[in-house]
Amino acid sequence: MKPFLIAIASVLLMAGCSTDQPQPGAVAGNTGSGAAVAAAQSAKPGAKAGASAQETKEKAAYRKKLDGIEAELSAAHEKWQNGTQAEMNEAAGEIYKKWDQALNEIYRALNEQLPAAEMSKLRDEQRAWVQHRDEAAKGEAAAFQGGSLESFQYLTAQARLTKERCYELLDHYMK
Repeated sequence: MKPFLIAIASVLLMAGCSTDQPQPGAVAGNTGSGAAVAAAQSAKPGAKAGASAQETKEKAAYRKKLDGIEAELSAAHEKWQNGTQAEMNEAAGEIYKKWDQALNEIYRALNEQLPAAEMSKLRDEQRAWVQHRDEAAKGEAAAFQGGSLESFQYLTAQARLTKERCYELLDHYMK
């Protein structure tokens, strides 16, 4: 049993989580004190201090939507933390899928908003980012190659990186 616990701790550390309160893709779940969860949820990747005062209505709406995804995923977070391996894999896939949908929605909005030359540059950047995300996820999962945690770690890494990219696109490109 001890090697299994070491493997789980390793997955959590690689995902940027503490072993006290494991959270998929280093995102806040529904565990811990309310103040700690609220603080963790308000710390968004790439968030800028005072950004809300400068945001357009569209950008603010997308930020609110992204912030709300965590609440929508509370059941998946519960399975991710307390489920069987199959349930954990399913939850990690669900979390990744939700962030991927959000990423695609933001990308479509940027396609409508950005000038053609800027969008072309972003399109090339996004293709490179997708390749980077998948390679990074493979790298993180490689530590568990052939084991039951391999696909779980792959999906967890994809979800975490995709969430980070959502906020990055919002902060750096959306007007």
